[in-house]
Amino acid sequence: ESVNNSTDKLTITGVAVGTARVTVTVTKSGYKSDSVTFTVTVNRPESPTATLTADSTTITEGNCTDLEWTTTNAASGSINGVAIASTDLASGSKEVCPDETETYTLSVTGQTGADPLTASASVTVTVNAPKPSKPSITSISPSLQRPDDPVTIYGNHFGSTAGSVSFGGHSISIFSSQGYSWSNTSISLLIPGSLGAGRVSVSVTTNGGSTSSSYSYTVTGGPVSRGDCEEGDEDCPEGKKDKESGDSEEGGTDEDADGGGG
Repeated sequence: ESVNNSTDKLTITGVAVGTARVTVTVTKSGYKSDSVTFTVTVNRPESPTATLTADSTTITEGNCTDLEWTTTNAASGSINGVAIASTDLASGSKEVCPDETETYTLSVTGQTGADPLTASASVTVTVNAPKPSKPSITSISPSLQRPDDPVTIYGNHFGSTAGSVSFGGHSISIFSSQGYSWSNTSISLLIPGSLGAGRVSVSVTTNGGSTSSSYSYTVTGGPVSRGDCEEGDEDCPEGKKDKESGDSEEGGTDEDADGGGG
């Protein structure tokens, strides 16, 4: 090494742990040279330290959390292989938005060259699937129907796979027959035939087991059957108005209609 003539200083850089004898010799043309010897001890540098935490270690899919770290005696560092800027090495934070559960590892190096000192710290962020939305009933149409009549339940978050419907205490879980259908926003079915007139509670349970709040619905009368229809009743099937089986059009008996009776 040579002495810097402008500062008269000799800079010594430690390259390995240990003790070395250093002799400095000064020479100048026309003058007697001179020298001095001294001992230099190179100590092992302090080991670096690293800490890494997450603002939330459990999040729902689609959400984010902040990683926060601190280090000491670190010359460089990275998180999962992504380098940390030197200005943020001692302490910093970073937002992460993992799609699935992931472990983040902070790695730091305390010195460069041979046999570098290192340290690391890790934190795992668990990502949970979002909870399914609770089903809700917004309306039932038509607003007034008899037992065995069709109705459609409208609402949200019923799911694409059929669950079950509680209608006035009757559980309906088969939706493949005629008059029954199931979608995410509507369910078509027949009012249970054994129900009587009055207000009943209706609720929907999804295939995943989530149940809606109860919806109040009014069932009118009893189921329409042969002989129960009145003139002008739009719900009455054709051919069933105003006559029992065997009645004549004029209200006479079958025997009168045949001209019998003696």
